[in-house]
Amino acid sequence: MELDFFRILATLLNLSLIILIAYIVVKIVRHIINSFNRLERIENKLNEISESLKEKEH
Repeated sequence: MELDFFRILATLLNLSLIILIAYIVVKIVRHIINSFNRLERIENKLNEISESLKEKEH
């Protein structure tokens, strides 16, 4: 009986650890994706500025 209890406890701890790791990985991936989106927006703005500067030159 006691052995079963410890086995169940260990299984629950393993599951919670796996869930925690998955949660952290998802957070990191989301942060990376948001950073790329931000960089893309900055790049688009810079392209717009360079296009408008080219138009002013002509």
